This record gives sequence, structure tokens and C-alpha cells, in this order.
Amino acid sequence: MASRQISGAVSQSGGVPTGAIVEYGNNANGHFTRFADGTQICRHTGNLGAATTANGALYLTDGFLFPFPAAFSVTPSISFGAQRVSGSGSVMAVTSDNTLSSTGVTIRGGGTFSGAVITVYFIAIGRWY
Repeated sequence: MASRQISGAVSQSGGVPTGAIVEYGNNANGHFTRFADGTQICRHTGNLGAATTANGALYLTDGFLFPFPAAFSVTPSISFGAQRVSGSGSVMAVTSDNTLSSTGVTIRGGGTFSGAVITVYFIAIGRWY
């Protein structure tokens, strides 16, 4: 039975884990966790600024592209949350443009939403190999 580090750089050769069991990392794009079985989880928090673009009865933010802190090997599943930091009204996150290296988001809200500052949180789960 081979001995392996628990925490460190994960790696694989031909789909067989060869490095540590779990790897943690972060950069300007957020935090990531990689597991020896190929699972990867990326997390990020970002401020979208004010939602001032009127769209019928709704207001929305510009579309934003969030690069992942580590790329995936297949398009990941994304979960978003949004919190209104200022202003009033309910918020709803709409994702788009999910790729191996980034995801897009637009925030929408009701008529009293104009000028609200929104913080979004995302978790992306997928595979790194």
C-alpha cells in the first residue's frame, strides 16, 4: 500500500490519483478545493455594484463574467446566491455563459431595486480531470 500526503498538490496519471488527497488554493478569482477523485469545488464572492438598467418593471445589473480560480475539465454545475447590500427590493440571480473557466451572472429585481448594490456568491462543482 502506497503512502500519500493528505494535503498538497493533487495530481493524476491516466485517471489514477498520484498526488495528495486534497488541495486547497486561492487567487484573485476566489477559492478552490480539488480532491484526488477528480472533484473540484470553486467559490467566489463579488460585488456587482448598482442595478440601474430598467427592463420593463424590473431593474438589472450589467452582465458580469466571473473567472473560476481553477479551470474545470467539464462544464460545472453552478449555484448562485445574491444579497442586496443597499437599496430595497427582492433580488434574483440569473446565470449564463457557463464555461470550463468562467460563469456569467445578471441580477434582476423589482421596481424599488434601482440603485441597489448587490453582492453575489457562487459555488461551482465539477471535475478537474
